Amino acid sequence: MLALGAFSVSPARAATITVTTNAVAVAVNGACSLPEAIANANNDAATNADCSAGTGADVIVFNIAAASPTITLAASLPNITDNDGLTIDGTNLNALGGTVTISGNNAVRIVSVTGTGANTFRDLVMINGAVAGDGGAINNVSNLTIDNVTFRNNRGTGNNNGGALYHNTGSLSISNSTFGGTVVGDANYTGAGGGAIYIAGGAGTMTITNTTFQNNRNAAIDNGGAIYLNAGTLSINNSTFDDNRTNNGNGGAIYQNGGTLNVGTTTGNTFTGNDAFDTEGGGTGAGGAIYKTAGDMTIGAAGVVNSFTTNTADGTGGAIYVDVTGTYSITAATFTSNSAADEGGAIDNDGETATITGSTFTSNSSTGNRGGAISNHANGVLTINTSTLSSNTAAGTGGGAIYNSGSSTLTITNSTLNGNSVSGTLDGGAIYNANALTIQNSTFSGNQTSTTAGSLGGAIYSNDGTLNI
Repeated sequence: MLALGAFSVSPARAATITVTTNAVAVAVNGACSLPEAIANANNDAATNADCSAGTGADVIVFNIAAASPTITLAASLPNITDNDGLTIDGTNLNALGGTVTISGNNAVRIVSVTGTGANTFRDLVMINGAVAGDGGAINNVSNLTIDNVTFRNNRGTGNNNGGALYHNTGSLSISNSTFGGTVVGDANYTGAGGGAIYIAGGAGTMTITNTTFQNNRNAAIDNGGAIYLNAGTLSINNSTFDDNRTNNGNGGAIYQNGGTLNVGTTTGNTFTGNDAFDTEGGGTGAGGAIYKTAGDMTIGAAGVVNSFTTNTADGTGGAIYVDVTGTYSITAATFTSNSAADEGGAIDNDGETATITGSTFTSNSSTGNRGGAISNHANGVLTINTSTLSSNTAAGTGGGAIYNSGSSTLTITNSTLNGNSVSGTLDGGAIYNANALTIQNSTFSGNQTSTTAGSLGGAIYSNDGTLNI
């Protein structure tokens, strides 16, 4: 009698597939191209004889004679369908001082990812992807990791989303990466939402860490110069948003249309020079850095500082605009020299429930209307704790630091308002109140209206509603 012992079946071991040419031919020619390597990984086979066979969660690496090869595509790379997962890794060339660049040649999307496995792009440059669809460089329906990848001049043309990346579903981790660059020609852009990244419905948990977004933009009328968040939970830490903008849209850096947005809750971010721009001069652009119209948002935490500096809006909310759905909180943030042409030089709270704690507002301005630092209106419920508002200005209706109107409620505790002012015949050097205002244990000093006759309330002007001090 033959006895058989118990045995187990191990998953297939991953293969390392080495790309040896920057050409993109699929042919038996002694050189392994990137399209051939992806096909072998997808098929877990030696479909193309010049490359090693794929098996399991494969890794594609590069050994190309050129120090910094550019792989220029005439057609998109094969869709990544490997359900075991695939990593495309340029680390070995980076270690030698080189860089692997993949170019869409201003004609094609670089790649689509649809496999259900964990997929990774690492130590690469992706440029010049272009598609009449979503995601100029990458269209993703998978769990995706992007590490130390630079995206420049990728675009979704027409009324499409995600200039560099369109993320449809699954988890997303982006770290140590760059979207855009120091000149406008580096910009990722789209004709619709998310100049760099569009996160669609059905997304899972997503993180962005130690990443720079610079000069990304919308080419037409839509929202989110750098990022458009539609659903899921997105956490952004230790990252930089510089000079991103919308044209005739909202959210110069980030537009939140749903989901949960956590900004700098473990390590702070910087938002500088972002712009919600109105090319038609109608003053409609809102949220120079962030525009939130739905979902919940948390900015900062105790000891974690996010800074908003010189962001602008042609309409309202020079740094941040928040609409009537959801809640948000801001902790330990600094707002400096932000401006809005209409109201809310730093923040326009248009009807949400919000708490601001331990934050500073300095030299923000409403250049054409009200609320040099903050405008709270349309049923907004705003609480400001242990914060400082100084040297903010308004030119319009009034409220050098804060304008509170409509059916809104404003509570200020343990805070300092110093040196705020209004111009012309406006009222309320520090605060203009037209509904419900409560102030506790706070200090007002050096706030002023102008010397023009009829300008009232150097510190507080209460025109209507209730005032409790």
